[in-house]
Amino acid sequence: MKYEVKYVSKQGNVYVLRAWPLEEKLSFKPGQFVMLTYDGIRRPYSIASSPSWEYLEFMITKKEGGQFTSRLDEILGKEIDVQGPFGHMTYEGETKAIFLAAGAGLAPMMSILRYIHEQEIKGDFHLFFSTRTRANHPYQSEFKYWDIDIVERFTREGDSRLSAKDLEGFDLKDYTLFVCGSIPFAQQFKDLGAKKIKVEAWNP
Repeated sequence: MKYEVKYVSKQGNVYVLRAWPLEEKLSFKPGQFVMLTYDGIRRPYSIASSPSWEYLEFMITKKEGGQFTSRLDEILGKEIDVQGPFGHMTYEGETKAIFLAAGAGLAPMMSILRYIHEQEIKGDFHLFFSTRTRANHPYQSEFKYWDIDIVERFTREGDSRLSAKDLEGFDLKDYTLFVCGSIPFAQQFKDLGAKKIKVEAWNP
């Protein structure tokens, strides 16, 4: 599917892209990802927008020497190819859920939590999010509109990293865990006795 990037913002080393369909609109579930191709370079990125939105939004961390991310400053107004959706870390109407995200792992959680907010789904929801600095957090102002419990950590500003200890106060057999981040980040939550765990992870 062909999309055009019509909006790009930058906060720290994190970019937010919004792309509008040039043909048909992609149908997807909250929490899924797609393959983006620009100028012959193909990479997977999670969707941050709700499925009902006209455009697709992506939260992308710029990496030193990254083939795709090194082009983010030139992508505004350009055409990208979108393939997908992919992934099984999807929201299926759970009403007791804990969302654990590190860095760009926040993107699929944004899709899920935006959907929950706009659909006015009532439940017991908790978001734990860590990133290096506040400068790398483009969604902080949006969080205040959500009626959920949110814990934020900024690891280069003196905060500890998220760990299994943060969940000790929960009876996890009643909760679905949604986890997105590096493989080492995700592995620490896999054997905690949760009702269900849904994971998207990558090599650091």
